Amino acid sequence: MSAVGRAVSPVGHWKSPITSHAITFKSSGFSAISLTPKGLLFIESRPAEQGRCVAVVKKPKQAEPQDITPLLESGFNVRTRVHEYGGGDYLAVDDTLYFSNFK
Repeated sequence: MSAVGRAVSPVGHWKSPITSHAITFKSSGFSAISLTPKGLLFIESRPAEQGRCVAVVKKPKQAEPQDITPLLESGFNVRTRVHEYGGGDYLAVDDTLYFSNFK
């Protein structure tokens, strides 16, 4: 095989057409999953919304999960760094969700 039309570069120094943005842009992440009387509650990270994290609930007889964090325009981002010290992003008590708004 000839190297005509190909650039030769040392390992790890070539320009890849695959970017980290292309890989992660549509990949949602799930964390802080808990079972509540209302259903399954979890945090969903959304790369398409600049990495914003939203609280979502999946009720037993509901087809699709439902966002319970106000819309993107609200600026709410259910996230914190205290998990590094054993804390969490939210606390669900009865019908109330308390959460840390990451700025």
